Amino acid sequence: MRFSWFGVNWVKVTGDLAADVASAQPTISDVLDHIEAILISAAEPAKNLQGGRFGEGVEQYLQFRDRDALGPTTDEMTRELWAQQISN
Repeated sequence: MRFSWFGVNWVKVTGDLAADVASAQPTISDVLDHIEAILISAAEPAKNLQGGRFGEGVEQYLQFRDRDALGPTTDEMTRELWAQQISN
C-alpha cells in the first residue's frame, strides 16, 4: 500500500505547516511541472531513467516502513505462501 501527500503550504523550521498560503502561489508552469513529476514518480515507467523533476524549491520527504511495528508486507506474505505451496 502506498500513500502520497502533496501540498503548497510552506513547512516551517519546526516541521509545522505555515498558515500563510498567499506567499505560496506557484506559476502554472511550476504546477504542471510538479504534476508531471508526481505522475512519473507514481507510474515509475521502465524506460524513464531520469525520474520526475520537482525543481529546486521543492523538498521531498520519504517515509520508511517500520517492519518491526507493521510486520511483513503483502508482497512478502504472498511470496512466503507461494513458497510453502511449492514445497508441499
